[in-house]
Amino acid sequence: MGNSRFMCLLLESAAISWSLPIVIVWAEPRVTVDVAKPSIGELQHFWDSTGLCPSAPNFLLAKDERFNLALIGSLPHQSISQVRIHWLLDLITVSSVDESGTPYYNFTFLDQWIDWLQLYRLNPGFELMGNPSHLFSDFSNSTQAKMWRHLVREVASRYIGRYGLAAVAQWRFETWNEPDLKSYNILNFTLQSYLQYFEACSAGLQDAAQGILRLGGPAGLFKTWEKHPLCWGLLQHCTNQTACSLNFISFHKKGGGSGSAILEQGLELAHNISIMYPSLRRIPLANDEADPLTGWSKSESWRADVRYGAMVAAVIVAHQQIMVRQHGLPLQLLSNDNAFLNYHPYYFTQRTLLARFQMNNTNPPHVQFFKKPVYTAMALLSLLGNQELQAAVRMPDDRLSVLAAGSNRQDAWTRSVLLVFSNNTASQPDERMNVMLRVLSVQGASPRYTLYLLDDTLTNPAQVWLNAGAPVFPEQQLRAQLRAVEGPHRVRGPTSVPTLEKLRLLVPLKLPSVALLHICSKPTEAPGQFRALG
Repeated sequence: MGNSRFMCLLLESAAISWSLPIVIVWAEPRVTVDVAKPSIGELQHFWDSTGLCPSAPNFLLAKDERFNLALIGSLPHQSISQVRIHWLLDLITVSSVDESGTPYYNFTFLDQWIDWLQLYRLNPGFELMGNPSHLFSDFSNSTQAKMWRHLVREVASRYIGRYGLAAVAQWRFETWNEPDLKSYNILNFTLQSYLQYFEACSAGLQDAAQGILRLGGPAGLFKTWEKHPLCWGLLQHCTNQTACSLNFISFHKKGGGSGSAILEQGLELAHNISIMYPSLRRIPLANDEADPLTGWSKSESWRADVRYGAMVAAVIVAHQQIMVRQHGLPLQLLSNDNAFLNYHPYYFTQRTLLARFQMNNTNPPHVQFFKKPVYTAMALLSLLGNQELQAAVRMPDDRLSVLAAGSNRQDAWTRSVLLVFSNNTASQPDERMNVMLRVLSVQGASPRYTLYLLDDTLTNPAQVWLNAGAPVFPEQQLRAQLRAVEGPHRVRGPTSVPTLEKLRLLVPLKLPSVALLHICSKPTEAPGQFRALG
């Protein structure tokens, strides 16, 4: 009778425990940053780029695309300053060809698009790719190669005249995207004709600005030589030259759903280049399609929420700490190709920074954009300074990434600590980590701090939309609810730092999460006077 009663109590207890949510709290990592210690190296914001491939040239001139660019350009501190575009030269048309065979070009559409970029504080990742009015067909023909050189010179000279050499010198010009793939290689490049195309690009830029403009390439996947002879052939060609015309080596290594795979493939390629072409090993590297997964239009639930933003942030931290600091590699760019516009019915789940709703039930129709967590994560990354600081981590966890940075500008003193809790595409909000964060030697006049947080409980517009029934045309009240959770969520602050110049915070993180502690002091000087208001 006693044993029977005991078993009943045991089963009742088990039933109760299974009916409650299971919260797993892992050991508390301890992160300490002494912000008075010297920097351990420069932190270049090499992640300040995005990109897209237009479905047709006129797509770039659509009102929705302009709205998209305006929102990307509005990120604080120019967190994204470049938009890399395929087929850009298709915006040029041939207006006439004279008796000598010299073409005259119409730049109206390209001018319009680049004017927009400049207005929104964005630079083009200018791929010298496209075929104005189908004029070109064979770059092994020396006449066509010469015409291409003249076209490149005319493009560069035009925008130097329009915006100034200092502005255009900030642009990254780049060779034809993924030339080994049939879907892009519409001119049927052979290695010989591709190298003539490359030399024409280089010479055209040289003609326009005497070596000041930057040219990168080959913007390829770099698989085996047999599969991708144009990419490897370009590096071999540069090795054979007295001076290589490549200012950066661009490549595409995506993650297949894993953030760590992006870094591993990039390190492998850098190692192979240093072994095969040692004279090129100090040329800056640019992985300008470093996405966690190929296929921008694939609908993936993790692209809708903080998982995507956390993966992007974790990959950035890994590249800074391993590729740059540990291996000393000259990484110039790590870009996500996520400036696309989603289409129905995939409002949040495609590879985009923003969720677009085409409100065709209004008169006139209009569009509503909402910030996805990956967009907000880019805003948080903009608060990092340009000098990396040492962060000591006790009881580390492979899923926790930490990056500390500061800036010692004359007008302000700032320090930031980024915490990223990510397990790639996994979402386990019941799995939690409490991070004990200590910041020592806080300086400056009247320092204050703010703690920002992204997680799938507090900052998840897609889930709010799904909970409302996933309407195609969200009403005003729901739109307000979506904007209220775009984030970042301000956990604390702005609050004064204790007088002992120490800050101790317990930061609770759910999987996935992105947290950023931002500390700043009162500027030593008043802001300058505004000038040249337009």
